[in-house]
Amino acid sequence: MESRTDFILREIEQLGLFLKKLIQEVNEVDSNEAEDTINKTSEVLKAQFQISISEIIELNKNELTHKINNLHESHIEKFAELINEIVKKLSIIGKSEYKFNKKELASKAIFLIEYLDSKSDTFSISRMNLKKKLQQNL
Repeated sequence: MESRTDFILREIEQLGLFLKKLIQEVNEVDSNEAEDTINKTSEVLKAQFQISISEIIELNKNELTHKINNLHESHIEKFAELINEIVKKLSIIGKSEYKFNKKELASKAIFLIEYLDSKSDTFSISRMNLKKKLQQNL
């Protein structure tokens, strides 16, 4: 039983590190390559978590809740952080015709944070600050 628990904890940690790497890639990408990186990130999310950036935008709140319900809280928080980085890059790109709607993405990230807040017994200052940053994009 202990080895199974260790395995699950390692998998959770590994996926968390994977999301952290995606956040870093989006954060560090040059604005000329941001579009390609965001598209690649969406494909990687679809392969790893069965949800793409397009789906996050398109799903209503109930459907999104159903999709993320089985994710670990730390992964949902990393998703919100990743979306925040994408929203920042979309602002830099400045393309109004780009396929990902910045305001809708910010709105979904805020929803993820509120979902976490409703599930967690612990208040998170970092989530509160992230939510404030995202609200500036609405």
